[in-house]
Amino acid sequence: ALYAKNISQLKWRADSELYSFPDGDFLLSSGPLKKTSDTLASLSQLNKAMQDIGSDSLKRLPQLTWINPNKAYFWTKSKLITLQWPQIKAELIATLPENAASIDVAPKSLNVAYTIDNNLYVAEGEKHTQITQDENGIVNGQSVHRNEFGINKGIFWSPDEQRIAFDQQESY
Repeated sequence: ALYAKNISQLKWRADSELYSFPDGDFLLSSGPLKKTSDTLASLSQLNKAMQDIGSDSLKRLPQLTWINPNKAYFWTKSKLITLQWPQIKAELIATLPENAASIDVAPKSLNVAYTIDNNLYVAEGEKHTQITQDENGIVNGQSVHRNEFGINKGIFWSPDEQRIAFDQQESY
């Protein structure tokens, strides 16, 4: 009774002084100076939006990443989906192969860089482009030996999201 309440999935709504968090089957929003919370959506409203785009329903509220105060994205299975408020509209942005790894989303364009085995790919919507074509022995786009220096990924988008840098190392 003497410790602070832990709020899971607490996320700042980008470019605003508001944050969101789930409470049961409801996604709520509040701010540091607000005394009450507003309901952004219920799980049933999100499932209606998912149904409208022909996607599977959600069992629980997704982990959102806010793009701006009224738009967020999330992953479900291998699909990148955006949600738009206040109309609670979903949009399928990209579908990745099930074996995609080292996934990195460009926050403005929502292009997705990912790896399959040792090669790097980029998805622009449903258009997938293979960036590298290396045989075994070369690892692309994955953090291999740098985790001890605080680097935990191997894919880096440029600020304008037009270029991508990636680790390329020989595997031993």
